[in-house]
Amino acid sequence: MAQRNYMNFCVEMTNQCNFKCVYCPHAYYGEEVTPSGNVFTRPKGFMAEDLFHKSFAEAEKWAGNVAIGFFGEQQMHPHFDELIRSIPKNRSFHFSFNSNWSLTTIHTLDTLRCFDHIRISID
Repeated sequence: MAQRNYMNFCVEMTNQCNFKCVYCPHAYYGEEVTPSGNVFTRPKGFMAEDLFHKSFAEAEKWAGNVAIGFFGEQQMHPHFDELIRSIPKNRSFHFSFNSNWSLTTIHTLDTLRCFDHIRISID
């Protein structure tokens, strides 16, 4: 069995973002951004709930750390609260979250307490 301490598992519930920071591809969606013609056109969407649950079933077997979010603002997912709250409190992995914090409300603070670690991007 793999050592949990070295397995990081990253989940993107959505690749959508409510910001368009100049250093991020989201600011240039659909535009040519490099001399070689690279264009960021990855379809935007939300992770299906069944895939989310399957992902965490696998993470429970292998991961030492599960991080939610990196590229998009995960709180934009229409079922963010419900999905995060479905993760057991007695999980075997460290649970972290990355956010620009702009969509955090009194309601979502209760959900955010499910995480062991939160990174707030204030770039």
